[in-house]
Amino acid sequence: MKGVYFLAFERVGEAIDAKNIERMSIFFIFVYFDIINLCFGVFVVNIYELKFYTIKNIVTMGCEMKKWILVLLVLVSGDVFANDLYVSVSDSIAGDDNFLSISGTLARETLQIRVNRPDETILSYEKTADEFGSVYFSVSGVHLRQLGNYKLSVVSSYFPSRLFTENFEVYPGSVSPFRSLIKIKHRAVPADGVAEAAFTVLLRDAFENPVSGKAVKVFSSRSSDKVIIGGVSDSTGKIEGMIKSDEPGVAILSVLTGDDLIFERPEVVFYLSGSNIPNVGSGDFPDLGKFLKAQLFSETFGTAAYFTIEELPSVVNTDEETSFLVDVKDENGELVRNYLGKIRFASTDDKAQLPVDYQFDLEDQGSHRFSLAVKFTTPGDHTLTVHDLTDFRIFGERKINVGGKEDGIDISMNQIIITSPQPGSYTLGRITIAGKAIGASVIKIIDGPTLLTENFPVEDGTGDFVYQTPLLGDGIHKFRIMSMDGSLKSEDLLIRIDRTPPSVVAIEVEPEEELDPGTSFTVRVTSSEPLSTVFCRFNENEVEFENMGGYFQEGFMAPMECGNHPLTCTVADLMGNEFIEPNAANIRVCKTGFDTDEDGVFDKNELGDDDKDGVANKYESDIIDSTGNGISDQQDPHNDSDMGGVSNIEEMEDETDPLNPSDDILPAIPPTAVSSLTTESGDKKVTLFWSPAKDDSEIWTYRVLFGKNEGNLDQEDKTPDNRTQWYVEDLEEAQRYYFQVAAIDIDGFEGIPSRIVEGYTFGWDE
Repeated sequence: MKGVYFLAFERVGEAIDAKNIERMSIFFIFVYFDIINLCFGVFVVNIYELKFYTIKNIVTMGCEMKKWILVLLVLVSGDVFANDLYVSVSDSIAGDDNFLSISGTLARETLQIRVNRPDETILSYEKTADEFGSVYFSVSGVHLRQLGNYKLSVVSSYFPSRLFTENFEVYPGSVSPFRSLIKIKHRAVPADGVAEAAFTVLLRDAFENPVSGKAVKVFSSRSSDKVIIGGVSDSTGKIEGMIKSDEPGVAILSVLTGDDLIFERPEVVFYLSGSNIPNVGSGDFPDLGKFLKAQLFSETFGTAAYFTIEELPSVVNTDEETSFLVDVKDENGELVRNYLGKIRFASTDDKAQLPVDYQFDLEDQGSHRFSLAVKFTTPGDHTLTVHDLTDFRIFGERKINVGGKEDGIDISMNQIIITSPQPGSYTLGRITIAGKAIGASVIKIIDGPTLLTENFPVEDGTGDFVYQTPLLGDGIHKFRIMSMDGSLKSEDLLIRIDRTPPSVVAIEVEPEEELDPGTSFTVRVTSSEPLSTVFCRFNENEVEFENMGGYFQEGFMAPMECGNHPLTCTVADLMGNEFIEPNAANIRVCKTGFDTDEDGVFDKNELGDDDKDGVANKYESDIIDSTGNGISDQQDPHNDSDMGGVSNIEEMEDETDPLNPSDDILPAIPPTAVSSLTTESGDKKVTLFWSPAKDDSEIWTYRVLFGKNEGNLDQEDKTPDNRTQWYVEDLEEAQRYYFQVAAIDIDGFEGIPSRIVEGYTFGWDE
């Protein structure tokens, strides 16, 4: 049944008869109660007007009257509306949406909802209940970023004097490594082991709310420093600690919260107490850090020999502000990080806007970026030059083609230029080559002696072309674009592809013997090629090593627990290619047994002969790979335990003793040929790179043969040691040379020469 209807008649005035019916006042008292919609009402209709109403009209009017009946009922009974209202709201996390549920209202009733925030601002909403008297909606997390107590208020449109309230809390989110801070009170203290540099860690979530109840780990980049911090963050997110040391130098503090490392890593300078250097924190000597770094680095870098201008496009528009980088290099091409000279710029474009004279400081570390600092005005080919003001023999230059503004490039007819990529080194295997070819409808693209593509179409009208190379190998690549008949050709573009991580890494620990708990030790990392960074993880702390010029080194502290503690290292070359050595070293703390092979595992745990080479496990290491073939000695039957020149398995077959080098036959074995020989062009020089040769003993030096004729390498050079990078200088400019490298071991035996490769000095044009 949809509803129940009641009709009642009341006579008013005279009796009913046909004659005076128009004078009668007969009323319908209509009561409507809708079981499903809870809609009911009371109203009076003059029977004279009844003819204008249908049943639907009457029901609708009843629904509209419901609120007035409720008002009367409340006034009569004294019931409070809020007692029938139910609000559900839960606590939430800063930045998260919060869902609200309100029920017990009237169907289609309008509610005024307010949320008072902790900062005393108010959010206002107007919501209409559904047919069941319920309201569901969420408050956006954008409005709930501040932690604290929030007050929810609900007011009915039918009963504006009635107010219903509910509270909920917003708690901070997880710790943000970018919003959290570590503040140093004194950035420089004496290195006397007593003076303390106090610091404060402030933990914040993504909306800078303080995060309480969290513990952190704070460690220094130097194992000799003592860092003390305890407890958890207080209600303001603060934890206090201190660091002290008896070793002069610069300590970098790192904060680890859970698995996240706080982005900020401040420095603390420990200076010799006798130097009377004032406190940096006082503001009296703000450059103390630079001063001390200058002393630390004063003898670890070469002397400035020339400048290079990097990241400056070879083609620029007139009146276009352009950024570039100036690097200071020594004679070996390495950055001179302690260069403090003053430089001046010049250009063949006499109307060019150039940077003012610049004084390098140690914060530059031998490389400074000049942002939007140069603007050329005159179209054509120009040269940007940089000189050292105290020694004009130290200089660098870069050639630029200055074009017009239309389409970014303005080139003349019958010309081909390459606009992308820029000269430099890349880790990408595929390179996109783009440019303009005016005067040719199709082109061919060449990489050194290799034809990459031919009959490649260019855009009609504009001459634009874009080509993606196939996968390129590591080494130098020389791109040239030509018309099919060879009448037009671009300038050569030289790039270097380097995706290979360091292949030969040596990690040395001093002292090598077992350590007493709490004693210090040093780790040194060297490689066959220049490295950019070294990180090692030891005892749950990851430390960045210091570049000592030719090698990286850092000090550590042995833990207090006895046993074997692994050292894991990650090294990266200049291109950022990383090599990870999970078992770089095994630090032994406390001598609790006998370890014949000194691999950190005691003999009693190394029974048997795993590789069946006739030498017991206890005499062969399970972590050391002495042959360099990727297999540890304990698993490698071809290992030479006595270093006599014959592998263990061969000695077992010959019935000789693998641990006695005197019975080994030492044949005259020359080194193997070097591999992966590549060249890099330079100013009157060519730099060679190659992978090392292998030998039964040790490589002593490498012989470099070169000449202008591939069949007559009539010139020679030698490396001073077994390094695998060398440049040949004093060559003719704009010239092609041919190179070959052979290894020589310490016994004087020379290996098979490498393949012959081409190399070019700057300006060479085929």
